[in-house]
Amino acid sequence: MKDQIDKKWTGYKFDELKYRIVVNRVSFKIATQRIADLGRKEVIYSLNNVGGKSLTVNFEKVMSALSYFEAMVRIVKRLREILTELKCR
Repeated sequence: MKDQIDKKWTGYKFDELKYRIVVNRVSFKIATQRIADLGRKEVIYSLNNVGGKSLTVNFEKVMSALSYFEAMVRIVKRLREILTELKCR
């Protein structure tokens, strides 16, 4: 019976292989995105449920403040570079 099955199958054509590769890559990316989305949702839900308080709001505020602080540090650093260049001239 195995000989009969092998004789019927002639293999994949190059176009079929390319199609299968594309389908596999897309399905892999979709699966990884779903897993990442589930992970993000679980983190947010667990932060919301800790102590009955909404920690995500506080977390977002802290992250926003940190991003402003980072921007200020970059501006100050760039201003120092400009001022030192002016002093050297």
